[in-house]
Amino acid sequence: MTIEKLLEAIKENRAVFGASVTLKLLKANEIEEVYLTSNCSEHMIEQIEQIAKTNKISVNNLKENNEELAVLCKKPFSISIASIRKVKEKE
Repeated sequence: MTIEKLLEAIKENRAVFGASVTLKLLKANEIEEVYLTSNCSEHMIEQIEQIAKTNKISVNNLKENNEELAVLCKKPFSISIASIRKVKEKE
């Protein structure tokens, strides 16, 4: 169920991959939701969950590992952390 929202965000070009980009956008409160794979490092999980909790952003722990998520997202690289950007309001 949770992976479908991420796949839809990829189609809408709102998906972000990688720890550093996700952390940067989390701190700027530009992330709607975060996805962590089953083999994501404990250190990264703690960092992301701490910032996400502060900003009231949901964090989803997936049953898929980083290679399985890459296949599902049709990417040629492994993905441990993926996130969805918030929809920007048009001015």
